[in-house]
Amino acid sequence: MYKWDTLFGKEETQRVQAAEMLYYVLNELARMSGDFIAHKSRLKAQADMLRREKRAREEMECFFANRTTFMSFKARQEETLRSVRAGRKEAAAKAVVDLFAGAKALNLGNERIFRAYAMELIVNMMRAAVEGGASVENALSACDEYMKILAMSTMSPAEIGQWISAVAKNFARMAKQGRTQEPMGVVTRVAEYVSSSRGQRVTVSKVADAVYMSPSGLSKLFKREIGCTVSEFINKVQIDKAKKLLGDPRYSVSDVAFELGFNDPSNFCKLFKRLEGLTPGDFRRREAGRGDKQIPAL
Repeated sequence: MYKWDTLFGKEETQRVQAAEMLYYVLNELARMSGDFIAHKSRLKAQADMLRREKRAREEMECFFANRTTFMSFKARQEETLRSVRAGRKEAAAKAVVDLFAGAKALNLGNERIFRAYAMELIVNMMRAAVEGGASVENALSACDEYMKILAMSTMSPAEIGQWISAVAKNFARMAKQGRTQEPMGVVTRVAEYVSSSRGQRVTVSKVADAVYMSPSGLSKLFKREIGCTVSEFINKVQIDKAKKLLGDPRYSVSDVAFELGFNDPSNFCKLFKRLEGLTPGDFRRREAGRGDKQIPAL
């Protein structure tokens, strides 16, 4: 330490030495405080990380703990739709009661989430009813009415569950009543949809959406009612449409192919020959010969 007493008196020297000591003490305290703050910050970061890990672990444990409940819930939902599709009114109503008991176990008690799920279930039951034989128009009308009621109502989740049970019974009744007369109406609508489609390839999925059915339900209906697959029916309707277009000299074979949604005319020609036994060009020439029509060169 500097010999202050050579410049100042003893008393003054003591004051300077005290101030110098205080300066060193404050510096040391500041350094220690900085180290403490940094250490505290590291501890906080570690604690935050541990909390995040714990929360992630708890969420994962919760998922695995509820997985059995979730799978049971899905099974009850499928049972509800099967019962509606089969026209079993009481079974459909009971399945809904069990289903909403499962919804409570999955913490769907939040009213907004509960209502959203109820709306989705109504739409799914409507589709199941149509697949079971209900009139599409009647099922759609009922679905719209139910959606309006649910959107405007002040029912509690428990009351919604009871109401949905009655909705399920009604959809099941519609499926049972319409089973004897509606299937061929579905076939007719499919034919109309395929015939009216222009410039796009018709698929089973698109057709099913157009008649408010699932692809599997539509396939079962076709097998049961007319003994062929939906794809075979689509091809048959499209080839019939192609024959009419080929009879018009304004359309080339490529035009016809594109009109039916084939990007590659050769694929259309292959399908036509497989189903009719001759190429579109040969078909056109044959029909022209029968009608003595003047057909332009391809």
